[in-house]
Amino acid sequence: MLLNLLRAMAQQPDIDEVNLVTCPDWCERWHFQVANRMSLRCFNTNLKGRIYSFLLSAKTYLKQRSKINTKTFEKHDE
Repeated sequence: MLLNLLRAMAQQPDIDEVNLVTCPDWCERWHFQVANRMSLRCFNTNLKGRIYSFLLSAKTYLKQRSKINTKTFEKHDE
């Protein structure tokens, strides 16, 4: 799957770099350049894969919603 992704990215003229490092905490002391990234997740189409995909999507949604609600409360506290 990774090889197929790399081959597909090699065909894209606007992609200059594919970086597989996810910026671990230990690299902060060297002050590496940090860049925006694109996230890609692939799941199996069987029941287990679909359930995991749904749960991960729900977790992401709830996390983002929690951040929005926290910001709303901060505005009212001022």
